[in-house]
Amino acid sequence: MGTPPDQPGGGNPPPPGSGAFPPPTGGGYPPPPGGGYGPPAPGGYPPPPGGYAPPPGNWGGPGGYGPPPPGYGPQQSKGLAVAALVLGIVGVVTFFLFVGGLLGIVALVLGIVAIRQTRKGQAGGQSMAIAGTILGGAAIVITAIYAIALSAFFAKFGTQFSNFQDCLRHATTAQEQRDCRDQFRNDFLSPSP
Repeated sequence: MGTPPDQPGGGNPPPPGSGAFPPPTGGGYPPPPGGGYGPPAPGGYPPPPGGYAPPPGNWGGPGGYGPPPPGYGPQQSKGLAVAALVLGIVGVVTFFLFVGGLLGIVALVLGIVAIRQTRKGQAGGQSMAIAGTILGGAAIVITAIYAIALSAFFAKFGTQFSNFQDCLRHATTAQEQRDCRDQFRNDFLSPSP
């Protein structure tokens, strides 16, 4: 075994893992101008050579990475829109209790306010606000139709119910109570004009 050949420029290379770098040779790259890479200039990095400018915003500036991408900013409130939607749904479901009409009115008002806020950019959830407004209006209409139908029913058959109650009040035996039921059934199925 022999010794490794000498490097051009003289000397043998240092052994691997010694941490020493070989002396520069004539074919290497020159050091960067200014003696190396220093800290960035105040206000960001200088633009790269070739006429390219840094991206707009605060990219690379001191202390930040620039503005967040869309959708990651402060979240807009959707409270009124959610309230309108929930009250509209509850109003439609509870129309038969007449509470549905009142909840529908509140849902309609909240939905309109929420739609106005979303159009101004002050709040989010425009689709929920529209759905709440529609459901609130539907709850009002359904409750009104139910109330009209119920009052028409009692206007038409109110006397039969009143007669049935009077008959039951005066009935003392089980047979008289059955007779009251039969009379009510006949009056209800064929009411007098």
